[in-house]
Amino acid sequence: EGPSLLECRGFRYYGHFQGDAVTYRTKEEEEEYRRRDPIERFRQTVLSQGLLTEDELNAIDEAVAREIEEAVRYAESSPMPSPEECLTDVYVDYPAVQLAFRH
Repeated sequence: EGPSLLECRGFRYYGHFQGDAVTYRTKEEEEEYRRRDPIERFRQTVLSQGLLTEDELNAIDEAVAREIEEAVRYAESSPMPSPEECLTDVYVDYPAVQLAFRH
């Protein structure tokens, strides 16, 4: 009843970039985080409370997978942005802050 807040603290299983060997984590650390995976824990809670069935959850998983595949296809078929676009929306201009520094 009423508003809820979920805090889902995840774990980055992959490195910081494609060639990162992730030698700074132990296998045991990764296994511990896999046991505490917030998505799997939420799934088990939903099932144990009878909120959804396994089939309903699987249907959601399949719908999400299709949506991701569609987004990937769209991205791969879209033209590459120009080099000038590289930093677009990376930094934000705050006019009020800039005005404050002028005075």
